[in-house]
Amino acid sequence: MRAGLWVAGLLGGAAMAGTPDPGQVAVGDQLYRQLCQRCHGYRLQTSGAASFDLRRFPAGDRRRFHDAVMHGKDQMPAHDDILTDEDVAALFAYVVATQRELTR
Repeated sequence: MRAGLWVAGLLGGAAMAGTPDPGQVAVGDQLYRQLCQRCHGYRLQTSGAASFDLRRFPAGDRRRFHDAVMHGKDQMPAHDDILTDEDVAALFAYVVATQRELTR
């Protein structure tokens, strides 16, 4: 089931080129505050010195985001034991939506 949701998320990736779903962004916001904000900063506002600056993450690279969150990258731990593919899709929607807000 999880793989099916991820495939559906990938197929829906074209929608990410438009406006992220507000419901998904809200879920992603909550997850970001709980799991990501400590290292990546409030609303992605970090110097990037200690962790990757998510303001610069490519908005079209959902698979790379998914892989980094689920399997870890550099100093970031894997989260595949606590997050679902839907959770990661919501986090990605939050990151993309926040990037757009910050660049307005």
